Amino acid sequence: MQIKKAIKSIKQSKDLHILLLAFFIYFPFIFLGYGSDYDSYNVLWVGENFIETLDYVPSRVPGFFVYETITFFLNIIGGSFLTNFGSLCMSLLILAIFIYICKRYDVPNYRFLAVIMMVHPYYLVNSTCTMDYLFALGFTMIGFWMLLEGKFVTAGISMAMGVGSRLTTALVAGLVLLWAFMFEVQNRRRIFLSGAIMLILSLIFYLPPITFAEWKTHIFFPSIGGEEFWSLYLRTGRFIYKSIYFWSPPAFLILMWGLVRLGILGKLKINNKVFQISILSIGLIVGMELFYFRLPTEPAYLIPTIPFWMILIGIAFSDKKWVLGLLLSLVIISNFVTINIAQPDKINQATGAEFGLWVEPGHLVQDVQKRLEYLACGNQPCATFNETTQELGE
Repeated sequence: MQIKKAIKSIKQSKDLHILLLAFFIYFPFIFLGYGSDYDSYNVLWVGENFIETLDYVPSRVPGFFVYETITFFLNIIGGSFLTNFGSLCMSLLILAIFIYICKRYDVPNYRFLAVIMMVHPYYLVNSTCTMDYLFALGFTMIGFWMLLEGKFVTAGISMAMGVGSRLTTALVAGLVLLWAFMFEVQNRRRIFLSGAIMLILSLIFYLPPITFAEWKTHIFFPSIGGEEFWSLYLRTGRFIYKSIYFWSPPAFLILMWGLVRLGILGKLKINNKVFQISILSIGLIVGMELFYFRLPTEPAYLIPTIPFWMILIGIAFSDKKWVLGLLLSLVIISNFVTINIAQPDKINQATGAEFGLWVEPGHLVQDVQKRLEYLACGNQPCATFNETTQELGE
């Protein structure tokens, strides 16, 4: 009887159907090796080096100790399948918490928004490979959930796990805590406790990397390229270009349209709940974009903004569901094909570019092509692996 009730509950839960859809979309990709990013293999190298030397050397600065440790054990037990499956599970958890937050704060059309989020090229790719972005965001979203449920100690611990997985997650966690401190007046002492726990544990998690660096702070600063790479002109151009192409130009225009509607139509004043979650969403997007202006290299750095963009877009177009349908179509298409107007002279380290008009494979297609190439090379990058894994600045 219990099994029948469970099956019936699953059939009736439209929210669960979204998670099942995401699972079936993602699952086939987790068999394609560890991923297309060299950093995935740097993380694996950390575990291999530790077994051989019993010495911790970070995969790259400033260190990703929590994620490196989790990956170490998952890889020993189940190889690329299990490390990728871990990312898939974190992705589903993020989607579930996103749905929970939307329902709690009366965000309209949240199921539509969750589907757009699940098929975003960078979110989709990172849901199926061995990479830290969704682990870091997942731990932080768990902390957000626990904060809303009044479990403040657990919230602090979980957010610290996110920061320990990826340092830039401290910005997301810090803004969530600040937002909660502003609006949850009756719980300010407990929220402060969450923040203190997060800070203390985060410092502990970064003891191994900073010990490796002999207590020098240079590991917390960018180490990619020379001074010419960080000129204001190149930084600004790289920031604008990559921020737009993170979504694709047509989808980015819809986001901008949504911001205009939020301001002109006063959509944020629908009710207090909508206002509160909108303030968090705007603050977090602005905060992450400011960080990205400082380090505009990997577009995946912007992944934490996706759920909060979705919240704003859901509010902005609450009465125009067809716009959400258009955005979904554009995001799906960008997985497979994109129109490019600039080609850098060096990927992620460009000091110049050729301008024109090119029809290119989308991010998902490029990722799969690279992963198949790596599988053919023995489930590792075909370039000189040992040299690449030790370039800690990458």
